[in-house]
Amino acid sequence: MKTKLLCFLIPISIFISSCEDWLKVDSQTEISQDDMFSTDEGFHAALTGVYIGMASTDLYGMHLTWHMLDYLSHYYCLISGSNDTYLHSHDYKNARVYPYVTGAWNGLYNLIANCNNILEKLEENRSKLDPINYQLVKGEALTLRAYFHFDLMRLFGYGNLRNRDVSTKKAIPYVTKYSKEITPQLSYEETFTLLKNDLLEAINLLYGENGENCYRITGDDDFFDNGPNGDDLSFFSYFDYETCPRIDYYVAKALLARVYMWEGTDEGYQKAFEIAQEWFQTENDDGQDCWDWVSRSRVTNSNKLYRDRTFSQEHIWHLFIVNLNDIIGDWLDASNPNATYQRVFLTEEVAWKIFEVGSGNDVGVSDYRYSYLLEPQGSGLNNYATLKLDQCGGESTYGQIIPLISTPEMFYICAEVCMEQGKLTDAINYLNTVRQARGITNNLEETLNYDEVREEILKEYRKEFVSLGQLFYFYKRWGVKDIVGYAKGMGDAEYVLPYPDEEVLSGNRIQF
Repeated sequence: MKTKLLCFLIPISIFISSCEDWLKVDSQTEISQDDMFSTDEGFHAALTGVYIGMASTDLYGMHLTWHMLDYLSHYYCLISGSNDTYLHSHDYKNARVYPYVTGAWNGLYNLIANCNNILEKLEENRSKLDPINYQLVKGEALTLRAYFHFDLMRLFGYGNLRNRDVSTKKAIPYVTKYSKEITPQLSYEETFTLLKNDLLEAINLLYGENGENCYRITGDDDFFDNGPNGDDLSFFSYFDYETCPRIDYYVAKALLARVYMWEGTDEGYQKAFEIAQEWFQTENDDGQDCWDWVSRSRVTNSNKLYRDRTFSQEHIWHLFIVNLNDIIGDWLDASNPNATYQRVFLTEEVAWKIFEVGSGNDVGVSDYRYSYLLEPQGSGLNNYATLKLDQCGGESTYGQIIPLISTPEMFYICAEVCMEQGKLTDAINYLNTVRQARGITNNLEETLNYDEVREEILKEYRKEFVSLGQLFYFYKRWGVKDIVGYAKGMGDAEYVLPYPDEEVLSGNRIQF
């Protein structure tokens, strides 16, 4: 008996020319799963559907990047009367905020279900598929499944695991089957095991034998038309990365580093450090680095349309969102915030505090992140608009992308691990490398003590992750109680988003 799969109901116009071959079915069409999953192209279309889902406003197109999570980290000015006032106060059950919470939960688990369906159909149809395509699709789906579960854990689970005992607590459900059955909650230790198992298997698949599947380090364009076995691998082309980003070996590794850091063990810290080091040393088959720091000319271009605001040369993985300009709209315009409640911007006080400028402090004046990614607006020029994701009316050369994992995070991981291991000079050097790449002219002194290095790491996260949603996770991982922009102390009530009511009732879930 044939089952039916309803494709994501997304307008077909979102597909750009380099991705047109991914999915050639009408957006409202039901097609047989038996037909869809009988070919390599069908699995490619299913993966594309997952990426489309990621771009929704409930998820990484808005709330899990530049909107909800950055409100929760208190970057933004509080506008009285706005729905987001309740975000600022962490009133998660408020009727104006609760839809954000349930949207994130339901949206991520929906994507997990799609990943599980892909993984199950892969095994059922393995004999029909090209071996290399099978490995790459499976590696990608496993990485996506881990990515979504990890963000669910970071949102709805406990933080500061390095300094607390959660051995008696239950984590979020880790779903590995495409089924209507209720998935039991496991311990945090068991959940981390599942996360790491998914990623380690994905890493092996995405690397292949002697790196044959590791396309980011392949210097031959023909690899994608004629893979190791003569396979057509154009769907996974790294050279279309700016418009059709794919998960690869290094994305899975970087995510694993995040997982190890969240887990908080000494062993995990060391493994995260080794992963980050591997990224720094990555070269393709032509001996060229696979990444570079963004060049000053790309950031400071006199024509704003050509400014590389997200520092795309440094991305390990980003999400391409063709309608990002429509999603953002006027949210980033701080010239007259009273005209509408839908505005996000930093106050002058917060901007100067984060970037260390004003009152005789000139550390951040030369910092690209301050000089070119913030813009004073409003009648008093004291509303600081965030420009990292500004689409310039849809005309930005480097628009339509939101970074999900980038190179600076790998340096911060190394700095933190070195700090915890007592290698303070090494930690300072990692921080200085990023600061120099951001245009900061004065280095941190090598005489800084542990607490001072820790403070500098925190400062860097604040500066680097405006509009990306990662600062909230960092605060939570460290259990930071006092944060810039929020007068009250932060604790579990502020850091742990509540499970949706229906999930608690129907699934008999235990959160606290």
